Amino acid sequence: MSILKENLFEPKKLLRLTIFLFLVFLFYFGFYIFAVIDRPIYTEGELLATEGKFIAIAASTQRGTSFVIKERSDGSLKKFHITSGYTEVKSGFSSSIGQEVIVQHYDRQVISCKIDGVEFCVSNCVGKYECEMKVYRASVSALKKMVYTVAVLFFVSLVAYLIKRKRQALKE
Repeated sequence: MSILKENLFEPKKLLRLTIFLFLVFLFYFGFYIFAVIDRPIYTEGELLATEGKFIAIAASTQRGTSFVIKERSDGSLKKFHITSGYTEVKSGFSSSIGQEVIVQHYDRQVISCKIDGVEFCVSNCVGKYECEMKVYRASVSALKKMVYTVAVLFFVSLVAYLIKRKRQALKE
């Protein structure tokens, strides 16, 4: 165990870790700066409604859900996105595949949806700009937390490297 401990906390390895964490910090800091600068412009889009058959869930992630409907009017397939900043999804949404759906949306972002008359998607905002600002704030907040986390890890590894180097210099 002591051999592993000595090899694991060698000054050279701690220095490599510190440099790596500094580069990761710069990487995420760049994304954070880009996100802060790329603030949404005030625009109000037209609220559209699409009716059709709920075909499939295309993807479901922590960030949101994408699903496909077959339009009633022309039979074309359309993909829509449910983002947590825009819309809250009630349970049972995924079990409604194959039923009729009415989707209200800005571009491809779903504001509300009703499947066979039951509302499964509830809007978290009043207009398009408010929804975009909520998503923007959530993204910036997540990046800010990531930057802080990596910065703390960088400073901890830097302090560990400096302590280990000083101890090794005293032994010699």
